Amino acid sequence: MDGRLNRPGLREKALVTPATVTEIVRDLSRRTPTAVAVIDRGREVTFRELDILAGRMAAWLERQGLRPGDMAGITVREELPHLVTSLGLMRLGCNQIGLASQDPMAMRADLAVRIRAAAIIGDRAEDAIEGVGLIIPDHEAIAGDAGLDDSHIPAPGPEGTTVLLTSSGTTGRPKIVP
Repeated sequence: MDGRLNRPGLREKALVTPATVTEIVRDLSRRTPTAVAVIDRGREVTFRELDILAGRMAAWLERQGLRPGDMAGITVREELPHLVTSLGLMRLGCNQIGLASQDPMAMRADLAVRIRAAAIIGDRAEDAIEGVGLIIPDHEAIAGDAGLDDSHIPAPGPEGTTVLLTSSGTTGRPKIVP
């Protein structure tokens, strides 16, 4: 057994205090603000910066009309903007599913209908799915907008939000797994 787990209180705290992903990012932002959280295309993003980016995205998505409990599909191609969008949705209390840009439109549309998506967050107009609102964030503008404040948004409950995954669909219609 790892000796670190034998320190008094550490194991008990981990078992008693479950945390959501957004709580973990926020906690690491406070405790280790300059530690590198993500490296994307050679750019180092600290936990503090990631926390700020997620908060600004949450506030911006709320301005676009998303509300806690809404389900959103994500078709954001670049990794850091996708991560920030996902964390922003979590912070806002929205559930989400990735809708891969390389999947056929019919498959993406079927998934969006099955999950009752309130919106699709995409990069391009062609990410639109009929009957579902399309939101195209300007990631750089959002990141630089210090006026976007998420402090009024209540934290999701202890259960957090749901990220849906899909099976490959090789034997038919992809299964959706929370």
